Amino acid sequence: MNAARAFWFCMGIVLSLFAALAHGAEPAKTLVQPLGEFAKVRSTEDHTYGHRAQLWRSGGLLLGEIVYWDGNIEGRRGRFADGAYDERTGAVTFKAVVVRRDLKPNRRAQAVFEGRIVNGTLSGKLTWAGDKDVFFGAKDAERLVLPLQKKERLTTYASVGAWQKANSD
Repeated sequence: MNAARAFWFCMGIVLSLFAALAHGAEPAKTLVQPLGEFAKVRSTEDHTYGHRAQLWRSGGLLLGEIVYWDGNIEGRRGRFADGAYDERTGAVTFKAVVVRRDLKPNRRAQAVFEGRIVNGTLSGKLTWAGDKDVFFGAKDAERLVLPLQKKERLTTYASVGAWQKANSD
């Protein structure tokens, strides 16, 4: 009976060590790391034009926010937590619902982005769907080339849930 008890005691220790190692490795998988802020925005005294994308990744998952200005000083923003990022190729895809809050009722459009991050530049095609008359673009699509804004430092988050909590309205 003592040998059996000693065996199960040792098995319990071994399993506890494996669980601790697995738990210790888990945060690295769920860590949300910034890819950066990419923007091309120009402003006058009364008007702002351009785009800004703030991007984070957790493994191959892409999270972020896109902001769009078409003359109005207040940007239209949309957040997403289900995009895709391929570290090997730099491929980026995401969909975000962008809301125009200066109209009542608010107007929504879906922005779909497909592109790449290469040499510190986010480039690709932004396609609009929804209230197309409110969101301007060449045939409802725009070609974006947004350089990395090196002076902007985005925060690292412990998990996707922490990112969502910090970036909720």
